Amino acid sequence: MTVKYSYTPLNEAYWFQEGPGVRNTQFKNEGIKLLNGANILKSGYLDLNKTTRYLSEKEVEEKYKHFLCDVGDLVIASSGISFDSDGLLRTRGAFISQEHLPLCMNTSTIRFKSVNQNSLQYLKHWLQSYEFRRQISRYVTGSAQQNFGPTHLKKIKIRLLPLIEQNRIAELLDIADRTMYLRESAIGKLDQLAQSIFVDTFKSGNWVSKNLKQLGKVKTGRTPPSIKTGMFGKDLPFITPGDLESNVQPKRFLSKEGAAKSVVVKKGSALVCCIGATIGKMDKAKTESAFNQQLNAVEWSDEINDVYGIYALRNIKNKIINSGSITTMPILKKSLFEKLEIKVPPISLQNQFRLNIEAVEAVKKKYKFQLQKIKIMKESLQNHSLVMN
Repeated sequence: MTVKYSYTPLNEAYWFQEGPGVRNTQFKNEGIKLLNGANILKSGYLDLNKTTRYLSEKEVEEKYKHFLCDVGDLVIASSGISFDSDGLLRTRGAFISQEHLPLCMNTSTIRFKSVNQNSLQYLKHWLQSYEFRRQISRYVTGSAQQNFGPTHLKKIKIRLLPLIEQNRIAELLDIADRTMYLRESAIGKLDQLAQSIFVDTFKSGNWVSKNLKQLGKVKTGRTPPSIKTGMFGKDLPFITPGDLESNVQPKRFLSKEGAAKSVVVKKGSALVCCIGATIGKMDKAKTESAFNQQLNAVEWSDEINDVYGIYALRNIKNKIINSGSITTMPILKKSLFEKLEIKVPPISLQNQFRLNIEAVEAVKKKYKFQLQKIKIMKESLQNHSLVMN
């Protein structure tokens, strides 16, 4: 059975409206809250706690009444968005519910209503599809910050299915979204559990504290000279701040020649960002790795196992952040970093802690694998199954 569909101008299938441009001088500390793009989360929900901008009730009544949101409106971010790894723009969308009201639109947001009973839930998912993202990416403007508006949306055509098919596909994608949300929440709770295990295991011990210089080799990274050919290759991961706390493979690798011009640490070493806005961001080296000058590293001695070491550093993250020099660009120099102290419990207790954390990580790995499979299935449905043959 072939399902009929039509390519329809988006503005014939849905009504949409961009929020007004509101000046900073109009903002109030109370009144009617303004919706901003940052309030619309990637998870598909609204978080109105992320902004404290309001308009006075009087000003809304006089100037902006027609920009007040209604229950059931689909709102999307039209600014402050970015391109995915596939080179296409991706926005974020969420629905307005009664608990969000009263709420006024603001610039950087667009709201949608249905025309001819077309499904807004279907539209929300279609706006994440390759079909929409490919079209809108042609029209996006802005260099530092990408944005689009109603003029661009009027150039977009949507693949419109019969309402029964719209609802069926939207329901399947809703199930995928809910399952992904539950898996992501579970992963977050497992992270909390791991930190709680650390606190419970080591909170009562009256152990000696030692500085990092006493507990291993402290190193500052270095970037090999890029003007020389042959520095980058496939031999050794080259870690930068963007690679920390990430589950993806490092973006850059060095050749053996490049590694000789950089700084290399062994697997399990702690890597800590010590400059700029990401100071205090940290991770373990998953393999033998080189790293750049924005990171300091600790190659642990036999007194510290690598799992305990990284959790002990996370436990003093605020101290790491506050130890940086107060300049335009915060910097935690190696000489200060290596003076930071952590407790040194018996290695037998550290090893038991490692076993407990490895058990938690095994469950996390399972959930992450399931999450990735669900994402792939959802993307396939969004991009290829909007028309069912």
